[in-house]
Amino acid sequence: DIRVGSFWFRVKSRSGLDVRHGPSHNASVIKSDNDASFRFECGEFLRASEIMTTFNKPELDKGGRIDATECFAKLYRRRNHLNNDDASHALLDRFSSLQSLISPGEWVQVHRNGELFLEECSTA
Repeated sequence: DIRVGSFWFRVKSRSGLDVRHGPSHNASVIKSDNDASFRFECGEFLRASEIMTTFNKPELDKGGRIDATECFAKLYRRRNHLNNDDASHALLDRFSSLQSLISPGEWVQVHRNGELFLEECSTA
């Protein structure tokens, strides 16, 4: 499942959260030239433009229930949304392919196997 828009999160993990190059816990952590990792600390807020959630296949012994296994959020960057080359395309057209998932970006994990790292904030 992929959601596109403007989403605000607060870091819930006490140990903070590393920012990764892709939507996978196996993706490398983004680091500076002096080897310091790009991360958010507990209580910090961040804005995301895309949310990708993966699900397990329904299992008969669970009554066919579909469980979300992990979720990642792509950090919002203004430059990604004001590209003049994309001005004539509708928002949905720009994000409807897998290209947005494999394009360079900064990703943080929202949850994995029931462990919550970020909590989504209400915008109302």
